[in-house]
Amino acid sequence: MPRSTSSNTMLNVPADLTPTGLPDDAHREFGARVTLQRLALLKQEIPGVRQGRDIEAVHRLRVASRRLRTALRLFEECWPPRHGKTWQREIRRVTRSLGDARDADVQILFVEEQVRRCREANFPRGLNRLLLRLRQRRSDLQSRVVKRVARLVEGGVIDQMEHNLSPLAGDPGKQHAPSRTLGIRAEGLIQARLEELLAYEPFVARPACAVELHRMRIAAKRLRYCLELFDPLYNGRLEGTITALKQIQDLLGLIHDCDVWQALLPRFLSKEQRRARDYFGNDRPYRRLLPGLTWFERRVGALRHRTHGEFVAFWGSTHRGRLWQNLRRMAGSLARQGEPVKTPLAPHPETPVTPSKT
Repeated sequence: MPRSTSSNTMLNVPADLTPTGLPDDAHREFGARVTLQRLALLKQEIPGVRQGRDIEAVHRLRVASRRLRTALRLFEECWPPRHGKTWQREIRRVTRSLGDARDADVQILFVEEQVRRCREANFPRGLNRLLLRLRQRRSDLQSRVVKRVARLVEGGVIDQMEHNLSPLAGDPGKQHAPSRTLGIRAEGLIQARLEELLAYEPFVARPACAVELHRMRIAAKRLRYCLELFDPLYNGRLEGTITALKQIQDLLGLIHDCDVWQALLPRFLSKEQRRARDYFGNDRPYRRLLPGLTWFERRVGALRHRTHGEFVAFWGSTHRGRLWQNLRRMAGSLARQGEPVKTPLAPHPETPVTPSKT
């Protein structure tokens, strides 16, 4: 990835707010229910990942593991202390093991699309070589993914979570109304995640700040997962903001993908040149790869430039629509008990973006 010109800038990014007071029954019940829902989504993707036939199963399991980690972290005061940290650690290991595999899948799909778009007769040679190396790497990663998922299942963590959380979730037919304690907790967490995102606003219009834009994507994802978790308390009124955050995340994700390509391609070319010299004793086979890969590199650069422009425009639309101001007001509505709050609306979507990594 290109180095940011301000990668050492210290930002005033707020840490997670610590819980104030002990969780009440409504707080504990809600936390257990949303966590069990996310655990169920994770469980249903495990067979597909272990079989290795559907690359989207890896993506869905990775997203499910992130959402489960969000619930475990944001409601950790509700869990038995001896278990909560263990659960988070085990799920984090699964997320990390899936990361490289998902990245390889996204790269393969991207190069396959470029091959289909390529019209020059001699360009596919370089792209197909790149595809070959990516597929080889993805094949090597599969065994690691399967081992980590098997360890999660056989280690009993999933059963332990279900055993401990099910009694806390109570009877689904007898749900508590949102309590003031839960409302204060939701407001504090949403506000903290929002401030984390907005801390990166100075870098929105600075395309060279690759590091900060990547961190901004992560902050958008963290806020989005937080809103998804608490949305049932707000009767679905957070959906417009969630949609906007998904668009921000997708645009910044595509920018980051381009940054990764710009860092990867020189290393790939260097390795292929060494292979050609070692096997053939000259550079001629390597030079045949250059036209297609040079074309590919130019397309990546153009895509990054275009996507950054779309991101800047979309970010501006969130301010024109007062999205963040309205979110702040809504976040505190449960704690204020009954004060009317305007529902945040998603900005009108710009050019649709194909999500890279959710």
